[in-house]
Amino acid sequence: MGNPYDRATLAAATSEARGWADLMRRLGLRESGGQRRVLQQKVAACAIDTGHFKQRSPWHRYSDEAITAAAATSTTLREVAEKLGAPPATGTLSHLARRITALGIDVRHFPGMNRAAVDLPFGTAELRAAAMSADSIRGVARALGVPDDSRSRQALGRMLRERGVDTTHFRNARPVIADEALHSAVSEATSYADVMRALELEVNDTNHRRVRRHVARLGLDTSHFTRRPWSKKPPRPPRSTAPSTLVVLPEGSPRTNRTRLHRALQETGRPYHCVMCGNNGAWLGQPITLRSTTSAETGWTTVPKTSATSAPTATP
Repeated sequence: MGNPYDRATLAAATSEARGWADLMRRLGLRESGGQRRVLQQKVAACAIDTGHFKQRSPWHRYSDEAITAAAATSTTLREVAEKLGAPPATGTLSHLARRITALGIDVRHFPGMNRAAVDLPFGTAELRAAAMSADSIRGVARALGVPDDSRSRQALGRMLRERGVDTTHFRNARPVIADEALHSAVSEATSYADVMRALELEVNDTNHRRVRRHVARLGLDTSHFTRRPWSKKPPRPPRSTAPSTLVVLPEGSPRTNRTRLHRALQETGRPYHCVMCGNNGAWLGQPITLRSTTSAETGWTTVPKTSATSAPTATP
């Protein structure tokens, strides 16, 4: 198959596909989340209709009425997920919480979703001093004598954000990506790896996802990007064999491999012909094998091979 992103190829495959996974298979592409996003961008840019694709989004799987009914007879998000027949995984519970909030469903009978936010008795100056002496939220909690539990750390993090306390020096802190810098980096880059390098970010999966989200939020054009794995290194050039092959071996050593020897001679620019008569490997219309030997005067030379099976080595 030629270019899978060609509009005609995309349109033909999309019209026959039943979903994004099926489209990737029809185009001969490796199935992955990243490839799916690229295809979605390409299809959208070409204005190709995908209305016939089978929808598998949980927004369609769990109807508003089903979520409302399950929430009315449950006391936790886990119970809601189980009544909907969904695995109570973290992503599913987060999705259900967002759906419940968006629908305005009354969940005051859910004890875990209506806890009052913890407010710790620290001023901005105390928080700033503790943050300067620590390298994580846990370190701030230790400096302030706050119990080391998840709820207290969550409250500390919220207070630090609300009061504008600098935490960029914290370990694993999310770097701030300025919109102007991102605009400039994307316009001059040819890949997301180039964007990360321009922003002085480490090239890894976490920053790759973060940059992609920012680019999507700003609606920046990435059609000039050339897809290539950021971790793939360019192939190394073949190592030269001449230095280790074109050497004088001790008396009685086995003959050097013919293919390796010819390759070494080609690397040094030595033509394949006899240096004494100019024969280029043919005699009386039949091919003959030339061999390499050494002489005190000329060093390496290529002469006709003398053997019972070769053609005569005498000159015409």
